[in-house]
Amino acid sequence: MALQTEAKGKSLIEQLEPLLIVAVFAIVCGVAYFYFLEPLLKEYTAGGKYSSATLGQNLQDRKKYLSDLEGVTSLLDASQNTSIKQVALALPAEKDLPTLYALYEKIIKNRGLSLQAIDVVTKDIKGAAQSDTAGLKEVNVTLRAGGARYASLKELIRDIEQSLRITDVSSATFDPKTGTVELSVKTYYLPNKAQ
Repeated sequence: MALQTEAKGKSLIEQLEPLLIVAVFAIVCGVAYFYFLEPLLKEYTAGGKYSSATLGQNLQDRKKYLSDLEGVTSLLDASQNTSIKQVALALPAEKDLPTLYALYEKIIKNRGLSLQAIDVVTKDIKGAAQSDTAGLKEVNVTLRAGGARYASLKELIRDIEQSLRITDVSSATFDPKTGTVELSVKTYYLPNKAQ
């Protein structure tokens, strides 16, 4: 009898063995699904990292970023062009006497004075620091204006020195009886700068 039970027991274990293998396989597949496959599938479904909506939003964000970057680039280019124009006005490539006359005439009239005379003399700058001023030309301008008072003379000198073109007021002569002022002004240009 013991032999028959043992034979039946073996046959029961042998009968359950395929079931156990299937059960273990199902458990391994379930664990693999929940820990590996499901998170991967979530990345490709709605709201996931690789979903079409998310990728479309990323594309729109990058387009907006590029558009903003192009706007900043155009602003930078515009400011550089403005700076270059200001440098060209401050130290022009030629004498540009008509602009110089107009500048001083406008400054004098804005102070309520009348322009009586402008005299211009051009020369090369020579000195110890020749390499620092190589090619720099000096324009000496003598301005004579009438209708000045001491306060308007100070304002006139300040306006000339603060104009965009590089300018030095060398001397000023003021006659309070006639209200006449005479200014010696130096301004500069750099001919080889444009080459």
